[in-house]
Amino acid sequence: MTSVPIVTLFPLLVPPRHPRLEALGEAHRVLARVPDPVPAVPAIGVRTEPLSDENGVFEAGAAHLGARVADAKLFPGLTLLHEVGHALDYCVLGAEQGWASEGANRTPAQAGAWTAFDTAVQESTTWQLLQAARREDLDTELLAAYLLKPKEIFARAFAQYAVSGAPESPLNMDITRLAGRRPPQQWPEDDFAMLNHALQRVLRAYGGVT
Repeated sequence: MTSVPIVTLFPLLVPPRHPRLEALGEAHRVLARVPDPVPAVPAIGVRTEPLSDENGVFEAGAAHLGARVADAKLFPGLTLLHEVGHALDYCVLGAEQGWASEGANRTPAQAGAWTAFDTAVQESTTWQLLQAARREDLDTELLAAYLLKPKEIFARAFAQYAVSGAPESPLNMDITRLAGRRPPQQWPEDDFAMLNHALQRVLRAYGGVT
């Protein structure tokens, strides 16, 4: 199995005068520092679109469109990494057979890594706060239920894992802001430590020869 750096699968396909180019470029530089190779697949890419209701999108049924980031929404850099996480989950780890975070395309060794990841998620204070939020008002309950979906947990965790490798990046401030929301949409740094190691174990379970 041939493996490649994750960033090579996600060229930044954005116009040179795009208003969010600086933030998107910073996120792409952060992505380039992720050390874990993954199986080589055809390039997926990152694009921008005039999305009205979402910060970003990756659709399994339209994987050929790649990871897409809204032209004019908050947190464009973190959104890029989040949508790359979704594309990585489905196209690379799941081999387009399904979402790896939901059980698709796992060898026994990979399944063991995912079990450790799920355990680290459920032992985090953030996960416990999201569970508690499901017992609040309807809007909070619906948001918490969405945030607790396995593919959403993986995408947020991957984005934070990438940013954690670049402590000087301004994207760390976005992580802190989202971790402070109620319900929390990222993890505080100390709450993410075990999850960081568990996610790296997942990625390494799929890695091969560079």
